[in-house]
Amino acid sequence: SSDQFRIGVCLEEAGDLYAAFEAYQTLLDDYPGKGSLREILKHQYAIGEVFLKGRKRYILFFRIRSGLGTAEEIFRTVVNNATFSRVAPRAQYSLGLVLQKQGDYEEAITEYNQVLTNYPGTDVVPLALFNLGVCYYQEALRADYDPKEVNKAIRYLKKFIKRFPDHPHRGEAEEKIVKLIDLKAEKAYSIAVCYEGEGSPGGARLFYQEILDRYPDSSYAVRAREKLAALPKSDTVRADSN
Repeated sequence: SSDQFRIGVCLEEAGDLYAAFEAYQTLLDDYPGKGSLREILKHQYAIGEVFLKGRKRYILFFRIRSGLGTAEEIFRTVVNNATFSRVAPRAQYSLGLVLQKQGDYEEAITEYNQVLTNYPGTDVVPLALFNLGVCYYQEALRADYDPKEVNKAIRYLKKFIKRFPDHPHRGEAEEKIVKLIDLKAEKAYSIAVCYEGEGSPGGARLFYQEILDRYPDSSYAVRAREKLAALPKSDTVRADSN
């Protein structure tokens, strides 16, 4: 087993990182209970971080696999090897980060939630909570308007700010909340304009007023106020005279 660990170290030092990762995994799979689990996982996690930062993996000298894809595999393996090891919280967080970087926001949300569930007192919680909000934010921007996604993004970002008010990412969280509120106001504004265009000032008034009541700090508030002031006081039925 000590020879197998040295194989991993030698491969790592030679720069053949994925082969080193596999050598360490062979030690865990074929020699259970042998070697230091803590040391093995530490080496595997470190290899995963290198691929996370963009290193490519060459297969048969020709095909190149995404470093992120390899990092995802490694971090999943580290967490599965020992869910409550010392490196597991950071591996779990990094797994979420890999998926987020690949644009797989739904899966990233699942993995970040695992951080909050399994490792609530660890130092990766603030970033996991922040990135949960960011993933919902990205989902809200790329989908047809879905108020559930928008509301989830706002909720998680506000929760992050409340729990970690001095975190360096607070400003970014606040900026995203402003954009999300503008998204909600924009939707209400477009509905109001539609009602107005169809000759229903009453319906338009409801949505312009909603912007002033619920999104007074949005960029649409001034326009909504101007539109309200210009609307007739009630719906009127106009008949063409012959």
